Amino acid sequence: MFLRNCWYVAGWSHHFAADALVARTILGEPIVLYRKRDGGVVALEDRCCHRLAPLSRGRREGDDLRCMYHGLKFAPSGKCIEIPQQEIIPSTAVVRSYPSVEQDCWVWLWMGDPASRAERCKAVYPPPANDSSSPALSSGAAKSRSDGATTNDEPGRMRRSSDIRGRAFNMAMLPAAT
Repeated sequence: MFLRNCWYVAGWSHHFAADALVARTILGEPIVLYRKRDGGVVALEDRCCHRLAPLSRGRREGDDLRCMYHGLKFAPSGKCIEIPQQEIIPSTAVVRSYPSVEQDCWVWLWMGDPASRAERCKAVYPPPANDSSSPALSSGAAKSRSDGATTNDEPGRMRRSSDIRGRAFNMAMLPAAT
């Protein structure tokens, strides 16, 4: 059982090259990620709605993704927009699209209910690593150790930390589970 209504890291930003389809399994769900022409990251269920073939084995066509099993073409929204040799596209021809955010060298995915995300987006949005309003980075809260990591002496805060490209990042800064 997993917490659904929160953000999860899909990988470092540089893991998603402009021309690559990247397959990931997050919370037991197969996901394909790729970049649109404008640089934004798209995350779709990695199963074609027709025969469950992995979309990560397909190819990009502009900002869209074509399944190589029967040729269905999906928009970044997950909606099927083309079926070879067929003019009528069923409204049920859709794959799940996951909201994604690229922030502080990470690509984050919202794995929960999209309606829940819309209501509480600000409260659970991935916080910037250099957000001075964060309790984890407020003055005096974080202290440097000799190994370059930081600890947080504030009672009740998580003490585990790591370094992200030269910036202190405390685990307490991760989106709160709701």
